[in-house]
Amino acid sequence: MFAVIESALAAFVFFAAVEARSAAISGIVLRMPQAAAGTGLRLQTATGPLSLSGATETVEADLGKLRTGDFLTGDGLVEGSGAILRSIDEVGLQALLGVWEVNAQELNPDIFEFIDFDRLNLYHLPSALRKDRSFDQWSYAVAPDVGRKWSLFVSGGGRVRVGSLEFSHESDLPSQVTIQYWQSGARLRPIVLSRFARPH
Repeated sequence: MFAVIESALAAFVFFAAVEARSAAISGIVLRMPQAAAGTGLRLQTATGPLSLSGATETVEADLGKLRTGDFLTGDGLVEGSGAILRSIDEVGLQALLGVWEVNAQELNPDIFEFIDFDRLNLYHLPSALRKDRSFDQWSYAVAPDVGRKWSLFVSGGGRVRVGSLEFSHESDLPSQVTIQYWQSGARLRPIVLSRFARPH
């Protein structure tokens, strides 16, 4: 009888310990110079650095798109100084931060300023369609998508916009990014942004 109780208790302690390793994981990405896609990544968390790997090929591919200084939050298993990510819920992209301008030939030459990983300022400049300039502050979130794309969620002005973004090329400082919004299942006209260059 006691042997049965001890076995049951040992099993409970084992499964409780395994369950305790499951956790929300978030922090700043550190990519080693020699790291291949999805490998050799470390995450600087509030409790210290963790080595990162993906539980699936999809998560590995998503990790491969992140660069040093990017932020991620997800779900996974933590054991010692390592973490296995089962999913990535949200990311912050260093390459997106800063000021971007819509093509000057567009009817609405807006300026987008991505302040940090969740705040976006939008400056509406005078144009053929409007006389006055105005300003909006929105919230936004980015998540992994297929290929080189990222899912984009923007909220502000009583509206929620869903779409995707894609950089013109993969680098620490890309010169263009394309935002594609969706509305009622239909794709809207893409917005092409160029990194704002201050006059010298």
